[in-house]
Amino acid sequence: MVGQVIGAALEYAAQSNKPLMIYCFSDGSVSADTNAPEDDGTGTTKFRWASDDSQTAASFVLVYSPQGRPVLRNGAASQQLGAFRANGSVDTASSPFANSVTQLAELVVLNYLALHGEEAQFGMVLNNPGLGGATAVAPYIAFNKIV
Repeated sequence: MVGQVIGAALEYAAQSNKPLMIYCFSDGSVSADTNAPEDDGTGTTKFRWASDDSQTAASFVLVYSPQGRPVLRNGAASQQLGAFRANGSVDTASSPFANSVTQLAELVVLNYLALHGEEAQFGMVLNNPGLGGATAVAPYIAFNKIV
């Protein structure tokens, strides 16, 4: 269902010739039993869900531009901010926002502003953000301006 809604939003943006940013987030996650891998019937190994995990979540941003594929500001380094450990758990030390809901929200605002070419307004919009000022946040801007 969510995929259909996102698809419809992207289609509407394309038909309207308007840029679009979609921010998806979860309020938690589930943990998997990595000791019991299973074949899903198509040759893909999967793990059975074991329990709810309210200590971790997932977030991602989709960006659409009618002018073509949005350009990553810092190349491949902009594709993923934060990381997972080899065992599948979130590496909470991999970025300033990997273990901070507040700074993750700041990151989304920063990137929304940057899509409009207004990242210089970040400190004024959020009034002393925890991520810091212009030079501190520059590595966390994913895309060049599209608006």
